[in-house]
Amino acid sequence: MEIITEDIQEEKKGVRFRTAAELSNAISAEVVFISEPYVVAGAIAEISGKIKASGKITFLLAMCRSVLDRQQFMGYPTSKSPIVYLTEQPDASFRVAIGRAGLDQREDFLILSYKDTLSSDWEAIVQAAHAKCAEIGSRLLCVDTLPQFAGMEGSSENDSGSAMKAVRPLLGLTSEGIAVVVVRHDWKSGGDVGDAGRGSTAWGGAADTLINITRGDGNSLSTVRNLSCISRFDGPPEKLVIDLRDGEYVALGTQTMVALSRAKDEILKVVPGCEAEAMKTGDIIEAAAGVNKTIGQQALDELFEEGSLQKIQSKDRGRPFFYWKPMPIISELSFDSVTYREIVVTETNNSIPSF
Repeated sequence: MEIITEDIQEEKKGVRFRTAAELSNAISAEVVFISEPYVVAGAIAEISGKIKASGKITFLLAMCRSVLDRQQFMGYPTSKSPIVYLTEQPDASFRVAIGRAGLDQREDFLILSYKDTLSSDWEAIVQAAHAKCAEIGSRLLCVDTLPQFAGMEGSSENDSGSAMKAVRPLLGLTSEGIAVVVVRHDWKSGGDVGDAGRGSTAWGGAADTLINITRGDGNSLSTVRNLSCISRFDGPPEKLVIDLRDGEYVALGTQTMVALSRAKDEILKVVPGCEAEAMKTGDIIEAAAGVNKTIGQQALDELFEEGSLQKIQSKDRGRPFFYWKPMPIISELSFDSVTYREIVVTETNNSIPSF
């Protein structure tokens, strides 16, 4: 009589339970980044943005170049690795994209075009990509876009079961420590990171890190982008402003920091340079281009603390504050019997003494 143990039963069912100790001993506690803090070895990251408008592919290709050369990406380190890249773009447009990214002559950047996979199903494509990663020692697979390669047509992109079925083949790569970056398009209406990507929320639930990229200021010619991120790993700033400069993305700071810096610049343009013409808080914020009340008040407070502005509280109704820029002091210096007048900027004195 055959004795069927629990292990055999689990094997027949295609499932395998592990103790917490077994899992912990099998996986290093150290998080290995391919591109810190966004792309982690053995994890899935998703980049989403509006089609042909957000710059998500420009962002991804810039990251790829940094990984290939082990150069910092937006101030963070990367791990050197060859890359396997699946693209839905036609050859002509992708040739332009990789040329702009400085990848057009790379031998360590392997490309699989969608047009060359039409006779294969999604699982076969993933198997081929997995084999190529093993062949060249790649620890990074990029898929642009996942719904396109997985054959998600029409309403199936909105179906959670279909979404999970598309993600499942990728788990074979992540279990071997390969990082996977997938690209999705946003809804036309956009949304917050985690909700912006088109289709079922199961797409986002399957990823360990979600990155959403939007235009920074509504100007179609601007290179500034807002990057929002949520992750199961520590490190990524939630909201960042980035800029493409000479083919490299530069982090300008968090969205709040950048808005505050810009507000300070705009406020200093409108605040007068003498106490007699001091302006009330509300009038300053109204006159400062693109500055809202909350950020405007914070900017005024910081400018005062820095000594860039002076203020006085009125006795009028509501006791509003009035602000002005401090004037320079003129002092006398004597040198070799010749008197010079030197302009000295101070933080506290706002008057010009007489001589």
